Amino acid sequence: MSKNISAVILFHYLILLAKLILFKIQFGSVTYNVYYGVLSFHQNLARANFIPFKTIYGLLKEPIDVFVIQNLAGNIIGFSPLGFLLPMLHSSLSSFRKIATIAFTISLALELIQLVKVLGIFDVDDVMLNTLGAVVGYATYKLFLKYKVAKV
Repeated sequence: MSKNISAVILFHYLILLAKLILFKIQFGSVTYNVYYGVLSFHQNLARANFIPFKTIYGLLKEPIDVFVIQNLAGNIIGFSPLGFLLPMLHSSLSSFRKIATIAFTISLALELIQLVKVLGIFDVDDVMLNTLGAVVGYATYKLFLKYKVAKV
């Protein structure tokens, strides 16, 4: 795939990702959080999770339902394309460390925007799962390359 096509796909993917994370449900100028209703910044800060694995552990103790799957798998799957597309864009982005760093930075930025703008609940576990998702996408990319080279 050409770098131009990869860049266009990556751009559209990032726009879609931001829309899904930051603009879940809106009514006029008021953002409504599906689980907590309309929140002030201080209420949002109080609900934020800054403790690694707290949400993940809590979800794994619950019966598996749509919310649990959406939260865990959704964060991983949602960032997988990032790990696949970045190395296609430029060979200098083809390392585990770079993919993990870029994914972590983008995820952290989106979570902080959610926190500050009260567009969602900040959760450090989302950052970890999103970063894992990009790493899974990168591993898929490496397998794809290996398969493509072996096939030729």
